[in-house]
Amino acid sequence: MYPQYVNVDVATTRTPEETHLMFVDKLKAGDLNGAVECCFRQGDWNEMKAGLERVKTKGELNTMIKDLDTEIKADFQGDTLSNYTYSVMVDGKLVGGDISFIKNNQGVWLIKSL
Repeated sequence: MYPQYVNVDVATTRTPEETHLMFVDKLKAGDLNGAVECCFRQGDWNEMKAGLERVKTKGELNTMIKDLDTEIKADFQGDTLSNYTYSVMVDGKLVGGDISFIKNNQGVWLIKSL
């Protein structure tokens, strides 16, 4: 029998945590293209690059990096989809966010949404 979902039986070669760290490191280096190409599905590259350029143009890229440069914690871990949360202090308030990941057929967990 074949698995019900694509990539269920594919061994993990890069974890969501490793993808997250790689994404943040590329952003810190100012490599927006590298950040997108290493960490998102190819079909999402244009949209994500445009989104990061908008954030940069608004002068909010450093804030985004600061927010994302924190530990992520698994909220839901499935065979092919995972959701992680993170939290940071902003103006004395604890603010949280979610990052969703999807596993590709090479076993690499890629960011599905921020």
